[in-house]
Amino acid sequence: MKIEILALVALLLTLASCRRSPVRAIETTTVENFANFSTPGGDFEYEYSFEHLSDFSDSEVLGRIRASMIAEFFGPEFVWGDEGGDVVAGAAAFDEAMRQNYSTRTDPRYRSNGWLKVASSVGTVGRHTLTFTVRRSEYMGGAHGMETLHHANYDLTTGERIILDELFAPEEREKLIAAIRANILSDKGVDTWERLVADSCYVVADEVAPTENFLLSRGRVTFVYNPYDIACFAAGATSVTLPTGKVEL
Repeated sequence: MKIEILALVALLLTLASCRRSPVRAIETTTVENFANFSTPGGDFEYEYSFEHLSDFSDSEVLGRIRASMIAEFFGPEFVWGDEGGDVVAGAAAFDEAMRQNYSTRTDPRYRSNGWLKVASSVGTVGRHTLTFTVRRSEYMGGAHGMETLHHANYDLTTGERIILDELFAPEEREKLIAAIRANILSDKGVDTWERLVADSCYVVADEVAPTENFLLSRGRVTFVYNPYDIACFAAGATSVTLPTGKVEL
């Protein structure tokens, strides 16, 4: 009887998974641009390579994801057009904003050559999850440049961004925080958080929490903390990969 019940449960789960199918096969396209110009604030160079979903004007779900990608890549102020999906208009507005922003830098502290490089990539995990990664490198004057990595994960059946509450139940949060801290300690080769704070300019343990900047993969979730998120610039970025079975991929 126990074997029959288990077989029935497995069958029901399989049927439920089959009914939860993505909108369609995913296709992407890439918009690229490169520009350099001289301004009173110094010479400025920028380039970007924006991989995103192709134009699915007949799919509300994919259109929602596409608009979110534009907001993640260029910024929410550059989401233009019907359904927010006009990439050409958004990119043109971004180009003009970059030129205007840098040309108004007259403060002597920021009179230097600068750059901005942004690139994105799109991936899928299983049949129901789409991932979007934006890598950004910039220097706008000051002591040093800055490199960051930002991730977004989307449910292909709803078009909604996947958040932590869908991966981990509230009662698991404390265990998740403890696992993140333990992973960082192991990676840094120290046994206490106090030692880590003293040696590597990390924030105190109570300020380390799960971040919505995470990347899903098969059976895993990787949390990414960019410079200044939980440590000083010199410590660099921190990533923590943990297993998860809380979201159907």
